[in-house]
Amino acid sequence: MKIAMIASNRKPLPSPKELIFAPGIIINDLTEGLVKKGHDVTLFAPEGTKTSARLITSGTKSLYEDFASEKDFKQKRSENLESYFMQDAQYQLLLDSIAFEYIQKNNFDIVHSHNPRHELYFTPLINVPAVFTFHDTEREVSSEIDKQRLEKFSKSCYFVSISNAQREVFGNLNWAGTVYNGVDTNNYSFSDGGESLLFAGRMDRRKGIDIAVEIAHKLNKPLLIAGDIVKNLDGEKIYREIKPLIDGEKIKYLGHIRYDKMSPIYQQSFALLLPIRWVESFGLVMTEAMACGTPVIAFNKGAVSEVVRDRVTGFVCPSDSINCMTEKINELYQMSKNDYHKIRKNCRKHVTDNFSNEKMVEGYEKIYEKVITDWRNKNA
Repeated sequence: MKIAMIASNRKPLPSPKELIFAPGIIINDLTEGLVKKGHDVTLFAPEGTKTSARLITSGTKSLYEDFASEKDFKQKRSENLESYFMQDAQYQLLLDSIAFEYIQKNNFDIVHSHNPRHELYFTPLINVPAVFTFHDTEREVSSEIDKQRLEKFSKSCYFVSISNAQREVFGNLNWAGTVYNGVDTNNYSFSDGGESLLFAGRMDRRKGIDIAVEIAHKLNKPLLIAGDIVKNLDGEKIYREIKPLIDGEKIKYLGHIRYDKMSPIYQQSFALLLPIRWVESFGLVMTEAMACGTPVIAFNKGAVSEVVRDRVTGFVCPSDSINCMTEKINELYQMSKNDYHKIRKNCRKHVTDNFSNEKMVEGYEKIYEKVITDWRNKNA
């Protein structure tokens, strides 16, 4: 197939390793996987991108590189969010204008966009079916105009969810299917685990960092925390609340860990805690941890029950049930070594069978074939 892949103009691909940008990881892995299988892929992305596909840029560096130096980027973005997002729209629209003009002139079989907010508007200008993957659920339906935009294009375009739970937010769109995010299992090796619980992610209330710390402290269990302190009022408030319990011995804050350095952290962990308070569309930390054999104990929100097999690769607790999470942590620690090792082996197999990059690429190939056939039948 001749595929046009449109990435974000925020960051080059692969994503800078000092930043965690899940859509960038997914787009890069999907593009490389499609090229490896013999597809003719053209990737539209910022300068500085390294890819096996044909690369078309807008002639600019990424917003990430232009907005601030690598050292100052996070701080400057947090202090200038309005300016950052205004520039973000301009960078993306510049790339999109070049992409859709190129697509119209070069006889593609299908377009795959990862930025529905802007690129839906360009689809009437091309005579090619377009598939859109939603990555940032909240940003895509943050206002009434977003709903009107999706409704307007819900018949002429095709949409892919990254979990079935994600669809509940968007409602009745022209869904082509669900394809779970993949993980490069070569980068996450199996291990027998360690003794510490793990929290990995932004240190904010939605991710439940306060719950993880509270439970670990209550049970007197070691906890590793890997993630960023969120630079806003809520993030700074929650960090002040938990800071007295971070003693550097039982509860350790590791700071920001580059995503390519997370594998050893997962490997040395006993279990990953995911006490989320929000409907997360997927959650790569779950599959990354399980790829290393580390079971997940999570609240049943968003895609959790689609990713974690209860009592097989961890435990799925009722939403907001601190008591359940506490009980399941105890249960896991009280297991025999053989039973615990079996769960770790289950985790690895579950990811390789269902959430590998190869599985993701196969899923999108089926989506493309289905969409191309449907679109051609409708436009014959």
